Amino acid sequence: MSSSFQVLKLQQHYGQAGEDMRQILISTDKIGVRAGRIDELDFGDSDAGGDGPRIVPAPPTLKLEAGE
Repeated sequence: MSSSFQVLKLQQHYGQAGEDMRQILISTDKIGVRAGRIDELDFGDSDAGGDGPRIVPAPPTLKLEAGE
């Protein structure tokens, strides 16, 4: 194998490693943005009022006995 071929292969290897790092940085940025959006959501107490959905307890269920 000639040294110029080895240098070319090494250059390709480093180029691919650089591209992989670029994509990792993009992904981590996206994860950070999504985490920020999740942090902004209000999961406060339902007593706080507001326009959001409320949790309403289900009505009690009846237990039927055999023959009813």
